[in-house]
Amino acid sequence: IHSRGLQHSFFPEYVGCIQTVLVLPPELGIFQMATDGTRIWHEDYRRATGAALLQAMEKNLTAKRLRVHIADEQLMREPETKRLQALFRAVQRSIQLHIQGPQPFPAKLRTFDYELGSVTELLGRYAADALVIAVGQQIFTEDKSNSWIGIAVVEPQGRLIWYNKVSERKDMGIDNSHDTSNLVDSVLHAFAREIL
Repeated sequence: IHSRGLQHSFFPEYVGCIQTVLVLPPELGIFQMATDGTRIWHEDYRRATGAALLQAMEKNLTAKRLRVHIADEQLMREPETKRLQALFRAVQRSIQLHIQGPQPFPAKLRTFDYELGSVTELLGRYAADALVIAVGQQIFTEDKSNSWIGIAVVEPQGRLIWYNKVSERKDMGIDNSHDTSNLVDSVLHAFAREIL
């Protein structure tokens, strides 16, 4: 989105306090576009791609001298986690519509201000200072692929203090781990300058 990502006004004050992050495995949609225009869901590919993205996120954040906790399967099944994921999907769509277009809102363009509700209790369970949450999608045909991933950093009160998204015409699947790592690095590169 931007060379520095999108930042909440609270970001400069809080970013220096982040030492440990809780990372939710990325929520992905992997679809093959058939010749008749229908989308075919690929569950096995989604799981493999999600694991590759999560590994790339952990590696990138660890290289930034952050302690990284990965949410386990039990946490991912909890209703509160599913609520957070649903809210983040809605926020992602709002950012796409109102900041990137095609329905820009002047207030949203001036001030990046989105929240998911308090995550204080969740972060406390993992002794983490911030939540890292991601959503992505890949649509591919026989001869091309279009992938994107959006990653946000959320402080305990639930405010998104940083967000970035990158789209590329590449396969981000497990068979293309180099491209997957590059895609994650492209998203989080802007965050690196702020904390290193």
